[in-house]
Amino acid sequence: DTVIHWLSKYENILIIIHQSPDGDAIASSLALCAALQILGKNAVVVGKDPLPDPFLFLPGTEAINRDYLQGDWEVIIVLDCGDLKRTGFAQRVMEFAKNKKRLINIDHHPKNDLHKIANITLFDEKVAATGEIVTSIIDKLKVELNKDIATCLLTALYTDTGGFKHPNTSGQTLQLASRF
Repeated sequence: DTVIHWLSKYENILIIIHQSPDGDAIASSLALCAALQILGKNAVVVGKDPLPDPFLFLPGTEAINRDYLQGDWEVIIVLDCGDLKRTGFAQRVMEFAKNKKRLINIDHHPKNDLHKIANITLFDEKVAATGEIVTSIIDKLKVELNKDIATCLLTALYTDTGGFKHPNTSGQTLQLASRF
C-alpha cells in the first residue's frame, strides 16, 4: 500500500482541510495528524478558514495553521475535499503534485476533481465519512487509538451521518463507531 509506505517513509506531512470545514474534514484530519505524530512525524493540519465553534472541543484544534510554506513538506494529504479550489490553496497544491509528486487525495465524495492531479487517490463512496477511511489508515499504520484520536474519529462519523440518522449510516459505520 503506497499510502502507508509514504506515511511511514516521509517525516514532514501536511494535511489540508477544505474551506468552510465540516466535522468530518476537521476531525478526520486531526485524527490522522495525531496518529502520525505518535509515529514521530512532523505532521501539521492547515485550513484557510476558521473552524466553526461546535468543533473547537476537538483535541488539536489549537494547532491548526491558516497557511503554510510550500517547501517544508514531503507529502501533502487533502482529506474530505471534493474540489481543488475548495482547498483554499489550489495553485500551491497543483505545483506540489507536479513537482514533488507526493499528493494524496482521501475522500468519500463521488464528485472529486483532485484525482486528476493527485499521485494517489483513496476513494470510497460507500463509506459514510472520510473518518472511516482514515481509521483504516491508522489501523494499517499500527497506531493504537487513544482517547483523542477516538474522539476525533467518532465526531467524523457522527457529523457526516447526522447523528447516525442519515441513510448513509451502514452497519459497518455503526460497528466502527462502537470502537470509539
